[in-house]
Amino acid sequence: MERLYLNNNRIREIDTLTKLPNLYKVSLKENNLDYQAYQVIKELETAHIDVSHDLVILTTNTSEGGKLEINPDKKVYKKGEDVVLKAIPDPGWEFEYWTGDIGSLGKTADEITIKMDSDKEIGARFIRTIRIETAVQGQGKIELSIESNTIRDGEELEITAVPAENWRFVTWAGDIEGTEPQKNI
Repeated sequence: MERLYLNNNRIREIDTLTKLPNLYKVSLKENNLDYQAYQVIKELETAHIDVSHDLVILTTNTSEGGKLEINPDKKVYKKGEDVVLKAIPDPGWEFEYWTGDIGSLGKTADEITIKMDSDKEIGARFIRTIRIETAVQGQGKIELSIESNTIRDGEELEITAVPAENWRFVTWAGDIEGTEPQKNI
């Protein structure tokens, strides 16, 4: 650490040096002014740090079931820079909501633009989805209590067998068992 340089001058007084993934956050004093510098440093033996008041870090994380697309995708941003985050679910999953420092932005829109006015930590939460497939033997139809054939894991569903005129319901087959025409699953 003795050979860290600030604006090509050897740093004499370092307040803190915080290691982040592939990044060091340096807080120091120069001429009685406080600065924070962010620099990708491969090794701490010798590093030249360009100090700017206007650099901030974006830290992101996701739950199981998806990933984030970040544009521009960098470790360090200039203060005031806009960054677009897009939540991309894996097959069989759906984006649920954002977590962290998103302010008043919509929590459920899968794409948001954030202004990097300070260090931010933002996460995306995904939830597993289940596709409901139905088939009828004979004459009649199956009614679902939802508008689409996809539900979120843990969500309840009411399914009803409706026989056509002069037909009767006999039994469920597949993942549902029983002889009652209406089931809650």
